[in-house]
Amino acid sequence: MIASYKGKVFQVSWNKVYTIDGLTWGGSIDTEAQEHQGGKPSTYIKGLGLDTLSFDIPLRADLGHNVRAEIEWWQKIRDSKTPDIFMLGSKPLGSNKWLVKSVNASDIVLDGAGRMIK
Repeated sequence: MIASYKGKVFQVSWNKVYTIDGLTWGGSIDTEAQEHQGGKPSTYIKGLGLDTLSFDIPLRADLGHNVRAEIEWWQKIRDSKTPDIFMLGSKPLGSNKWLVKSVNASDIVLDGAGRMIK
């Protein structure tokens, strides 16, 4: 198992290819500049910002994926507004749950019947 989220398992095996590509994980500190009369501003640390996670899922009908159903599944997860643990390998990624905020499909390839094949 490469990773998992909400029961969806990312893996590559002899009979299944469902993987992630372009994994990006980041975070920041929320700050605010505070002016000082006659001097350089100082930085006030307000706290930790939310970590972010993004990745691509290459979907191809020739690998057994129902491309449209997969996109719709991720949209349902987004619309449920319920965070969950993202497992990378056998460990949770980060110390908090992850919320799907955005689902985007790009470079969609259609067949002659309008089915999404990539």
